[in-house]
Amino acid sequence: KSEGPTGAHVIGRLDTYRALEQHILEGKALAHELMCLTRPALGLPKCPLPGKEALGWAGAGHLWGSASTLHRVLEECMSFLAAFWSAALPVSAAQHQAKGLQGEIATLRAQLSEREDALQSTAEQLRSTAQLKDSMEQFIVSQLTRTHNVLRKARTNLEVKAQQALPVA
Repeated sequence: KSEGPTGAHVIGRLDTYRALEQHILEGKALAHELMCLTRPALGLPKCPLPGKEALGWAGAGHLWGSASTLHRVLEECMSFLAAFWSAALPVSAAQHQAKGLQGEIATLRAQLSEREDALQSTAEQLRSTAQLKDSMEQFIVSQLTRTHNVLRKARTNLEVKAQQALPVA
């Protein structure tokens, strides 16, 4: 087996695969037969086995034979499996291009994230600057209003003093 980007794969001859498949089916049938032969000895209901008897003194030899046959079938399956070998499927041009595009997309996403962060920072600075401008304008207006009030009061005082200083005719 080979774990690659395209998954796990084994390579072998088709006739070897078919023989392995046949041996697995034989092993499955033998395992079922063994289960059916041992059920009565375990106090379980019998299962139908055409032409076979339940486990008793006469069936013990058959049980041993079935177990031996199953062991031999499994050994043959192991030898068939040894005929297969691991391989990684070649990466096609489309898969290679897709990987390149995924890398490019990741790079572009990183750049976009950086630019979004810079844009948010700039927007925050603009808000801060606008608040500073507004508070400076309010300060200047309040200072001009005070100055205007002081000058008006001074003019009123000067006018009053000027009228008091004039002789009455």
